[in-house]
Parts: sequence; structure tokens; C-alpha cells
Amino acid sequence: MAERELTTKIAFVGAASVGKTTLLNELRGRHRGNPKVGFVDEVGRKFFQENPTSEADMFSFGVQARLQDLILLEEKKVHATKPEIIICDRSVLDSPVHLRAHEDYDAAEMLVERVKDWIPTYSSFVLLDATGVPFKNDKVRIEGVDTRRKIQGAFLDFFRENNFPYELLSGTVYERAARVENILNIAA
Repeated sequence: MAERELTTKIAFVGAASVGKTTLLNELRGRHRGNPKVGFVDEVGRKFFQENPTSEADMFSFGVQARLQDLILLEEKKVHATKPEIIICDRSVLDSPVHLRAHEDYDAAEMLVERVKDWIPTYSSFVLLDATGVPFKNDKVRIEGVDTRRKIQGAFLDFFRENNFPYELLSGTVYERAARVENILNIAA
């Protein structure tokens, strides 16, 4: 059963290197010790550090299904603590959107179907705008700027096609954090 009536949950989504984790960490610092706010950390970086993967395999059904399972597990752990607000670095919809960006629509739909009962737990999504945010590759973040652009577009298309509530968020980390606090109606 979805807990939407009890919990406001927002997920930061977008391509690699757009500031999702930076924004989550800024908000965690502002609301540290507040039992009303729970945070779900990104699982992808740790997964790929422990399971080095080529870019081609990174966007395969098997890898994206494993990531989706890990995200769901981490979200359920935070839900179990019953906070009033949950802020997520990514969502269970990231995996299907990544597959859509790579034109694997059938696999993407299978991943959406796997989590269809969980989707209503999200109050809204915040798509972080890549404009003006430099892309930084490292040993884990191996996809390129073109992949980043395709993923950004796939999120926009997916949210519009499915009428999911989302906001495209740009600005500095401080401007972004203030906007999220406004959306969630929480004071720093």
C-alpha cells in the first residue's frame, strides 16, 4: 500500500553530474537531526564502484533492474522510519528512463511495470537541469555529454507522457535547496 497520505516524498532525478547528490547533501546539512525528514542516498555510485561496468552494459536491462531493486530497498528502509518528508537521490523510475534514453522501450516498460504499485509513493519529482552544470567524468561516471543530454530529454518525455508531477530545477545549489524547501514547506 502506498504511504502517500502520510509521507511527502520528492525524488531528485536527472542525468549524471547535474547536482542531485550535492543538493541532497545540502538539504541533509540544513535538516540534520530533524526526525521529520528522511533521506535516501544514491545507490548507483556504490554499485558501479563495486561492479565496474562498461557504458554499454551500464544501460542494459539486467544492470538497470539491479539498480532499481537497490533503490527500492533503500527507499523502503527510509519509509519504515515513518518520516513526514522523504528526499531521494534518484527514484525507481530512473532505470526505465535510462533504458528509454537508449531506445530500449520494451525493457523500460518492463521496469515501470515492476514498480507500478510503488510509483504513487512519490509526491513529485525534481528534474535537475543540466544547463550550466559542468559534466565531470570519473572512474564511475563514464557516460558522456551526449548520454547526459539523451537522459535529460528522456526524463522530460517520460514525465509529460505519464502526467507525473515534476519541476525542472536550475540555479545554484543554494537556490535549488531553497526551492525544494519551499516545495516541501520546510524551513532551514
